Amino acid sequence: MLADQVADTRRNGESLRDRRERRVGSYTPGYQRAVHDLAASSAVVEDLADSFPALLFALATGYATPERRNACLTLIKSGDSLRTAADVLGLPQWLRKLPAAAFTGPLVTFPADAQFGLRIASLVPSSGDAAELWLALVGEAMVGHGPEYALWIARYGHAVARHLSPPQRRLMATWSWYSLHPECDASYLIRKRWSPDMSPRRALEEFHAWRERLALADWLGTGRLEPWIAGGTAQGFTFEPLATAADFIGAAHALDNCLDQYVAQMRQGVSMVAVVRKGGRIVACVEIGLNEAEPTMPTIIQLRGPKNRRTGADVWQAAFAWLGSAPIEPFAADRLTPTAADRAKARRDLWKPYFAILDEAGPNAAFATEFKQQIRRSAATKAVGRIAGLRLSRPRRSPRPTARAAVVSSVISGRSR
Repeated sequence: MLADQVADTRRNGESLRDRRERRVGSYTPGYQRAVHDLAASSAVVEDLADSFPALLFALATGYATPERRNACLTLIKSGDSLRTAADVLGLPQWLRKLPAAAFTGPLVTFPADAQFGLRIASLVPSSGDAAELWLALVGEAMVGHGPEYALWIARYGHAVARHLSPPQRRLMATWSWYSLHPECDASYLIRKRWSPDMSPRRALEEFHAWRERLALADWLGTGRLEPWIAGGTAQGFTFEPLATAADFIGAAHALDNCLDQYVAQMRQGVSMVAVVRKGGRIVACVEIGLNEAEPTMPTIIQLRGPKNRRTGADVWQAAFAWLGSAPIEPFAADRLTPTAADRAKARRDLWKPYFAILDEAGPNAAFATEFKQQIRRSAATKAVGRIAGLRLSRPRRSPRPTARAAVVSSVISGRSR
């Protein structure tokens, strides 16, 4: 048999060594040594590089258990069908359609059921160049959420990847997971829930909205803030300071504005927001910030009604009356900035259900650990906003933006003007 094989390769002008190097060279450099060592054990095993690249890669990189790998190799060497051998290993048949270059890391464990295999097989890219990214996207989706989301990414993953970095894509998987678990505390942060029939464009819009709310919730913690100006009533209007992410989301819904995406402003720690009620109904919101003329004293920065429209004179008069009658203390940055302990507790509560699912990842435990580490690193370095791609600079609305920016800078740094 070996003599026939040598003759065949020499007739084609390629030696056994050259053929093996060509085949092994098709795989990612970091895995070529493992693939080479396994391929050298048997000619029929080496042939997998052409007939079933995924199966050779899986066997070389420790996929499944040692017992399953040994049983699979025994079937291959005995001439049994590759379908039977792959089934023993637990490797889906649709992976056979992918070229060797697609496998750039340990394989994720996908569902073995025929329905999933049939649906995803029709979505495997026909171009080998697109296969590497496609498989990475589908693997992330499988670990980060599950089969339905993996199928959605299999269809729309390249459209998503054009707009999101790898950390952002992993965060998007958490959004889709929380979308289908309304019993979790973090569910209130979602504006519109993901569904398998959602278009990629709409999904990206809703993910962007969610991650800004997520950054707001991460910054505010449990909302145990002492408002700079206490709530109160004036001229028939009630003024209620906002403290939690739920407060901001509720106000944004009532006023149809972007208060739920206010994290950039809140991070500066030099302003507070209150809603204005009339007869129990929210009619406006008011932002209180630093006075340019006296940077330790508060002033009204903006006052807006529904859809950011201007409000009537009666609302302005009431706001000035409320501000003028409230006890006022000089500005202190820690008044509007949550403590680290408070934020850490809120973060643990928010991510606990999702982390519990990742802890049950089984064969995909290594991937699940990577997801958890990313989220923890982001939180520890206050980078949730950066992962989300948020603007951390504020669009100034003051008539004199340069002067106000200088005032804010001087107060934050502890200098007086």
